[in-house]
Amino acid sequence: MDALRPDLPALIAAGDHRAVRAELAAAASDAPDVAACHRVAGVLDQIDPASAGLTPVRVAVLTNYTAQPLVALLRTQAVPSGFAITTYLPGFDQWMPELLDDQCGLRTFAPQVVVLDLLLDTIAPSLTRSFLSLKDADIDAAIGEIATVIENAIRALRAWSKARLLVHLP
Repeated sequence: MDALRPDLPALIAAGDHRAVRAELAAAASDAPDVAACHRVAGVLDQIDPASAGLTPVRVAVLTNYTAQPLVALLRTQAVPSGFAITTYLPGFDQWMPELLDDQCGLRTFAPQVVVLDLLLDTIAPSLTRSFLSLKDADIDAAIGEIATVIENAIRALRAWSKARLLVHLP
């Protein structure tokens, strides 16, 4: 991704947020790296989404790993599609407490979309570390445990939210 136009601050100051959006959308199309995504996210924080023609969407990212770089990428890649993503990212590995606690920040945030992105190595280490040595029954049991964890998470979310849900297990 090439550097952002040097006149972006002037466009922001002039209130030409549609021109800023066009620049950010073009930048996002150039396969940005993490640093570039952070630059784009920083500019997004300076413009009014409605004035830029962006539809605001509240997205909660619940993970069992450090996902901060994912947030900047998500926000950057949403711009060409016309969305201004506001994110909620709780503390490290707080995904289940956030789903269960009725006083948590997740409920206050009221997400429209929830991304449940869990590393398989953390929730089912036997499947990623010793898969080839496992018996079929052990594999089935581990898969059953994962399914139970995900089902419980979905039930906990559905008890209080109708947010769209994306489950990802890399």
